Amino acid sequence: MLNLKLHYYLVQRNVFIALCALAQAFFVQTFLATQKVINIQLLYVALASTWIAYEYYRARNSWVHYIIIVSVVVVTIYYSTLTNAGLLGCVGGIAWLYNNWIMLRNHIIIKNIVVTTCWTVVNVVLQQLDFKYNYILIVQQFLFVLALTFIYDNKDVDADNLSNTPTLATVIGRRYTTLIAFLILLVSLCALFLFNIHYTGFYMLSCISIMVFIVEYITNPPAYYYYYVIDGLLILQLILCWR
Repeated sequence: MLNLKLHYYLVQRNVFIALCALAQAFFVQTFLATQKVINIQLLYVALASTWIAYEYYRARNSWVHYIIIVSVVVVTIYYSTLTNAGLLGCVGGIAWLYNNWIMLRNHIIIKNIVVTTCWTVVNVVLQQLDFKYNYILIVQQFLFVLALTFIYDNKDVDADNLSNTPTLATVIGRRYTTLIAFLILLVSLCALFLFNIHYTGFYMLSCISIMVFIVEYITNPPAYYYYYVIDGLLILQLILCWR
């Protein structure tokens, strides 16, 4: 019973996906050589805003949710810049449209790009405080998350077929979707080497990510594989590449 309750809060109440966002933001802050101080406040923005976005999509909002939304806005304005606050506002507007405009949410590829853009802005761009943006890192993280979103579409392919919800997986099938995601993953991992850093953590992340995608291609894994293994690659990235 405890495990079921833990799974409920981690997945159904979106705690694990918020922790994945936190891990990505923490990775970006610690990876950047020019950024010496960890900004706890912006890590909170990554954690809280991701949790709120997924809660808004899956659950009914309460007064607690609105308090957290206000806190995210206040923290961003007070501890960051108006530019970052504007970026966060744009992402919030995009997320609202995604949740309320069915044509945006149910359009193949566009849905994946919208979700990936929100993740990249909040967890990568906003975390680079000195505005000396590392564009290779931004592109690499965008592609990495984009590949994960395509893989994630495979989890719901049967339900999406029944509800006539178009996704790449429902149009071209699970295996071809996985192949496209795999190619995007390879481009993402190749971008790492443009840093000209021969770092063991990146090699390990590359090998494990490829293995995870191969397992997804040759099997039909259960839902928890996507919840914890696919999304968990963002946490693994922090663990392996934390410098």
